[in-house]
Amino acid sequence: SIRQGSHERRDFIESLFYTEEQLRVKKEFYQILKQKKQLLKNYKKQLISETDFHPLFSAINQTFLEKSKKITQARLEILNQLFKILPQISSSFLNSKPDLAFSYKIRESFIGDQVRFPNPDCKNFKEDQKKGLQREKIERKPNPINLLSFNQEIERQKTILFESLEKDLFDKKSLEIQSGLLLSGPQKHEILFLFNGEDSRGFCSKGQQRAYILSLFLSHLESIPKAFLFLDDVLLELDEGVQEKFLHLLKKNHCQIFLTNCNIMSFELKNSCSFYIEKGQVKE
Repeated sequence: SIRQGSHERRDFIESLFYTEEQLRVKKEFYQILKQKKQLLKNYKKQLISETDFHPLFSAINQTFLEKSKKITQARLEILNQLFKILPQISSSFLNSKPDLAFSYKIRESFIGDQVRFPNPDCKNFKEDQKKGLQREKIERKPNPINLLSFNQEIERQKTILFESLEKDLFDKKSLEIQSGLLLSGPQKHEILFLFNGEDSRGFCSKGQQRAYILSLFLSHLESIPKAFLFLDDVLLELDEGVQEKFLHLLKKNHCQIFLTNCNIMSFELKNSCSFYIEKGQVKE
């Protein structure tokens, strides 16, 4: 999810959708995406007349914009939910206490669309407060005020994103018609996971990247009432101390967990059953 392309990061976040509303929004967006793609393709192949195409394209484009805002909103809700819980999860098994945050980007070529969504517990967010980057002057008060400021900042950032999304869709309209290709929309948005303000793709080691994603999964579990967790060889690239801390965190979860590992662990997991698989034979 970190090392590969933007498609994998979008898929990762959307795989965490679990409410009926989130799943409905996802389904409706990809339906209208498919319809718009097919309409452009048919027009490019001259299977539809210009007279019929333009009013139909305008109607689909308007629906596409509405569904685009909704799926962007759903992604942001999941991300905000994760990153509010993330600091207490990640600090439990990472050797350091980094500032973890994310940025959501509409267009690669438009730097103004890349906005950093802060974490209320992060040093960078507190520094931003001091510098007066928010609309209101924020006094140094207990956590409830900081959390309020955080929520206000998130709303401000979302407004910027939605304005950029609409502008990008309008700017690319003629090019889409001319090329017959989809050039704008949430299917092209970029999500970056930040580590101390840097892009984790190039800044973090493989072990740190793995620990980052595992932290996100565990943060997600905090918000789900019931779940099964399947972890395939997740301890790879984590040193033994971090492995033990991670497994200690897993024990606190109430969900049923299936964990595979290629090496015999030097520490035991209480209240668990271990099985060994060798040459297709399973032994307890």
